[in-house]
Amino acid sequence: MDLAIFVAIRHSLDNLHGIWHHDELLVARDGDETHVSRERHHLRVLTYNALCHFLYEAGLEDIVCYGSYNAQEPAEQDAPRLLMVARRA
Repeated sequence: MDLAIFVAIRHSLDNLHGIWHHDELLVARDGDETHVSRERHHLRVLTYNALCHFLYEAGLEDIVCYGSYNAQEPAEQDAPRLLMVARRA
């Protein structure tokens, strides 16, 4: 069996619209057959202020942001993730 696989991944960020693009190309060659798969994903990147605004507009209040699941204090600016906690108004 002569199997060859090629994968190419490209990421780009549209700073103006806050959209992260993920493009993926997979080419698998198995003997005389070639299979090609392309995927494209778009993810909206939201700032802390935008997330708070959306939560408030959805009727939530007392919004606190944590940087990890076991954090006891609110997140710092360099936190690797944002976990938002809020309660219904």
